[in-house]
Amino acid sequence: MPIDILTFITLIFNTFLNHSTIFMQKIKWPIAIVTSYLIIYQSAVLLGFYDNTIAVMYLASPFLLLWMVYKILKDGTPSERTFDEYFYDDYDYKRNHSEETTS
Repeated sequence: MPIDILTFITLIFNTFLNHSTIFMQKIKWPIAIVTSYLIIYQSAVLLGFYDNTIAVMYLASPFLLLWMVYKILKDGTPSERTFDEYFYDDYDYKRNHSEETTS
């Protein structure tokens, strides 16, 4: 059964916004706002937006992206794991240090 685009976007954002343990509370709104803005920008031609509106959205997108990066770097918390101990930050895969060679 095909799913329409609004139901799909609603499902994605509900899943995204409900996982407060994964995404920190302070940075989830900038990520949601910029992601939805970029989705709307990408579909602006198909939705029939005027060319001037698309151009203004194009010019505004780098500033929104920089704002999102700034908020993540400012309000996010650094990981307690180091690359020397864990290969991935979001998965409990400990490094086995087999890549280190002795000379």
